[in-house]
Amino acid sequence: MHMLPGGGPGRGRTVHWNSLVFMGQKRGAGFREEYLARVSYVNANFAAMNREGYRTDRGRVYIMYGVPDEVERHPNETDMRPYEVWFYHSIQGGVEFDFVQKSVGGEYELVNSTHRNELHNSGWVNEAAAN
Repeated sequence: MHMLPGGGPGRGRTVHWNSLVFMGQKRGAGFREEYLARVSYVNANFAAMNREGYRTDRGRVYIMYGVPDEVERHPNETDMRPYEVWFYHSIQGGVEFDFVQKSVGGEYELVNSTHRNELHNSGWVNEAAAN
């Protein structure tokens, strides 16, 4: 078993390695090392507003599905909040995850995905529109 970062009462999650599944694949050789590498990466790259990277939406998606095949970054669109679109071409015939930075300096929040087990919001572009 392994405790995700942020341990303590009510914090973190205990994980039994045999029960984990990444992208439909059961644990195999190197699974634990890959998982820990992903947690380390997201904590270094997606931490926001005193929140560990694994607790953010982008961190969770990265840990679950790995490195996106393609990323569209839109940090400075006219009349739009910053947003990112992540593409995974080999999952379910191709899926995308749409993240919007709703507050200045805040984390990017998942607002839509075409993955069948994730949040669906066809009007997500309205959430990206600057008010």
